[in-house]
Amino acid sequence: MLVDILTRGGKKDLVVPYFTFRRLHSHQEDAQLFAAIASLRYEVYCAECNYLDQSEYESGLEADHFDERSVHMAAQSLDGLVVGTVRLVLANPEQDFPFEEHCSLYPDFKLPPREQSGEISRLIVKKSFRRRTGDSLQGVSKEFQEKGSAVAIVPQTKTISGKNRRTSSPLIMLGMYREMYRFSRKNGVRYWYAAMEKGLANLLDRMGFHFVPVGPETGLLRSGDDLRGGPARA
Repeated sequence: MLVDILTRGGKKDLVVPYFTFRRLHSHQEDAQLFAAIASLRYEVYCAECNYLDQSEYESGLEADHFDERSVHMAAQSLDGLVVGTVRLVLANPEQDFPFEEHCSLYPDFKLPPREQSGEISRLIVKKSFRRRTGDSLQGVSKEFQEKGSAVAIVPQTKTISGKNRRTSSPLIMLGMYREMYRFSRKNGVRYWYAAMEKGLANLLDRMGFHFVPVGPETGLLRSGDDLRGGPARA
C-alpha cells in the first residue's frame, strides 16, 4: 500500500532526495514561509488559471479565513523554493468546513465526528515543476494518470544505457499527502474531505488513498469536481 511505501518501505526516503517538506501548524508560525505559500496559490489560482479574481488579491498573496485553522504543507526544492502546497482545514465548533459553504451532501450520507475530520484544499504544484504536457495542477503526469500505481513510486529508474532518469511519479503531491497522513495519525484526524476531479480520485485510489463520493458534482472551482470523503488512515 502507498502509505507503507512512503513511511516504512525501506531505509531510504523515496521523496526527500529531490524535495523537502515542511508543515506549518499555524499560518503565523513562519510568516515568511506562509507568504511563499500564499504567493504560489496566487500564481496558480489567480494568475495562471483565473479561478479567483486577481483584483481581490492586490498583495499578490491568496489567503482566506480558513488559513487560520489549517495545517499547511509546503514542498520545497533543494534550493528552498516553494514548489507545492496543500492545506488540511481542521474542525472548528463555531465554523463550517469550506465544502459546507459550497457543496451539498447526498441525503443518506451522515457526517462522521467533526472533531475527527479535516478537509484537504489548495493542493497545487508550481507550473515550472509540472514538467510534461498534460500534467495536472497537482503535478501528476498524463503517463502516471493512465498507468501509475503504488508499485511505480520509485525515485529514479535506469535506462538501457544505464543512466538514471527521474520517474514520472508525482513525488511532490505524494510527499505532501505523506505529511498530511503523518499529522492526521498523530492528532486524531481519521476522516478527510476533498473536492476533486474524478480522475484524481481514481488515481489516489490506485495508490492506496481511498476516497468515495459523498456529494454531487459542483462548480466550486472547476467543473467536474465532486465532494469526496475518505479515512485518513488509508
